[in-house]
Amino acid sequence: MKSGIFDLVGVGFGPANLALAIQLDRIQKERKSVALRSLFIEKQPVLGWHTGMLLPDASLQIHFLKDLVTSVDPCSRFSFVNFLKTSGRLFDFINLRTNYPSREEYNEYLQWAASQFNDLVEYGATVAQVSPVMVGQQVDGLSITYQRRGEMRSVQAANVVLACGRAPHVPSVFPAGSSRIVHSSSFTSWLGRMRASCRPLECWWSDRGKAPPRSLPICSIAARRGRSITCIASTATARPTVAASLIRSSILTSLTTSSNSRPDRGLA
Repeated sequence: MKSGIFDLVGVGFGPANLALAIQLDRIQKERKSVALRSLFIEKQPVLGWHTGMLLPDASLQIHFLKDLVTSVDPCSRFSFVNFLKTSGRLFDFINLRTNYPSREEYNEYLQWAASQFNDLVEYGATVAQVSPVMVGQQVDGLSITYQRRGEMRSVQAANVVLACGRAPHVPSVFPAGSSRIVHSSSFTSWLGRMRASCRPLECWWSDRGKAPPRSLPICSIAARRGRSITCIASTATARPTVAASLIRSSILTSLTTSSNSRPDRGLA
């Protein structure tokens, strides 16, 4: 059990606070006189990076040098390149002739880096409250109350860094509890349940933003399992070239476009 007063407590231990932990480690090693006490509280049992979207063959959309540390400290032992070297995969990656590793491999990289800070992290813990510690009329620190293994614990810190990640959001227009509505954050577990089903799959996506529609790899994976696929795009210009290429490769059986901002069909 962690106790005492910390210089910094981080709520969440995903890529953001992991990168922070790396920089705190660097500062303490460069400045021997600096002794920082830090603690990170993470609700997952281990670090997992968008585990619901770790799809086969899915790759990052950013260059591998935009890792946890390279832009700040290119010689850091926590770089993605050092991860590849340590795991014996450096030459394999070089020979791929790509700058974009798979999402699964990048998740392994993050877990590899996080494993070197296990003594600073309380996994499987949920923060219940952050409140000020008052001395007279002045805030003298912060009290963080969290639950782990059914036990309520409390620590104090001079600083708190919130890096909780995003909460999944499904628009209220979609029926709650429908087996045909799935958020990308839980897609892989949903896919496991879908494998036994033979019903046709209808995919809908919004073409907002510049990133490729996230439902397209979903359609691809479902099609590989013999599903009949229909995609409904939110506008007539919703990535027609991408969808057309999928149709040509028999991933999609048809593409329907709609001027509506959402599907208006029954999705019970």
